Amino acid sequence: MTVDYDRIAGVYDRDAIRHKQVDRHLAAFIDERGRDDLRVLDVGCGTGNQLVADIERFPRLRATGVDRSDGMLARARVKSSVIRWVESDATSLPFGDAAFDYASMQFVIHHLADGRRAVREVRRVLDRSGRFVMQSLSPADQPGFLTYRYWPAARELDLRRFAPRAALESWCRGAGFTRVKISISVEHPVMSLGSAVALAHDRSGSQLVLISDDDYRAGLARLEREWREQGPDVSLEDEIALVTLVADV
Repeated sequence: MTVDYDRIAGVYDRDAIRHKQVDRHLAAFIDERGRDDLRVLDVGCGTGNQLVADIERFPRLRATGVDRSDGMLARARVKSSVIRWVESDATSLPFGDAAFDYASMQFVIHHLADGRRAVREVRRVLDRSGRFVMQSLSPADQPGFLTYRYWPAARELDLRRFAPRAALESWCRGAGFTRVKISISVEHPVMSLGSAVALAHDRSGSQLVLISDDDYRAGLARLEREWREQGPDVSLEDEIALVTLVADV
């Protein structure tokens, strides 16, 4: 199951959750290293929001974003000509060994047919004092996720797509990373019912792309019915179980 991100690139950034602040793990690593001209790689960079935020805070970074979607990278290139944008698959990175000091992979691993191989590739391109930060979701720990509330088929899909924390840690250790730390935090952001309807119409989240059209339409109809009955300003509480893995070479 794959998502055609070229098709949804034009609406991808409408979701506020994709608007990024500076990567706090990168900021901490820069503080540890005592220098801010690090070679930084974002694997699965999408439209580039994370690296753009990072380089605005740390303009001396030598930043590279990799994504397999030309449509997403076209959006990224408009945002920054300083960052190097490269079209490539995460399982076969077009860089030499030890080419980077820091690598991130945010909400990407579940899209990959071979996540273990992608982790090995990240390890290969990091130098001997490098750091890798991966972020993912834990579907089993977010029963209140709004997408699951209206589209229950999406939860069953995610339980199959997202690797469990133990697997992520095992892949990193098997690739040669040391001092692997993995944590989970549950957040409860709030959005308006009107915003939820607008995002649902975009159908830019991978869960909504991958479920059947019948399941999508049924969930959308339920959401729109609530919008008509309650109004667009009613608040909806979401639930997101964020998995963060930090691994040093």
